[in-house]
Amino acid sequence: MTLQWRKLFSNRILDRGRDYWKKDWVYAPSYSELPAGIHCRVGRPGQSYDVTIDFSDDWSEIKRSS
Repeated sequence: MTLQWRKLFSNRILDRGRDYWKKDWVYAPSYSELPAGIHCRVGRPGQSYDVTIDFSDDWSEIKRSS
């Protein structure tokens, strides 16, 4: 997978994600091969939310994120 997906997000979103990762606020990350996707819970304790990103089968592009 290339890093082209970074162009889909603002610097603010990417910085927040990096900050959450550094603070250990990313819980139970998991991925699946087919369908290709990533799921985790992020945020500070008591104020977290689910993040799901679905990729094309070859992981080359993001199909959907929520």
